[in-house]
Amino acid sequence: MPCQQTNNADPYTPEQHLIRAIYPDLDSELIPAQFFKDRAILTTLNADVDVLNAAMTKMLHGGPPSIYTSQDSIIDADAAEHHPP
Repeated sequence: MPCQQTNNADPYTPEQHLIRAIYPDLDSELIPAQFFKDRAILTTLNADVDVLNAAMTKMLHGGPPSIYTSQDSIIDADAAEHHPP
């Protein structure tokens, strides 16, 4: 994302200002699903998406996010007969 000159007393990064403009109540404890359905931040680079997602995740109320991983193959050969290709 382009660097912008900011006021030294300003505690927010340019990314946080953008997020707060689009999602003004992001730090609320309870956020209805419609809040996210009605808004979006579009970028042209995946690197910008990663920066914004990381900044937004830090701004959300609650603990660190859970990461759920998946597999694209079956490890157990015996289970393969129950899940044909």
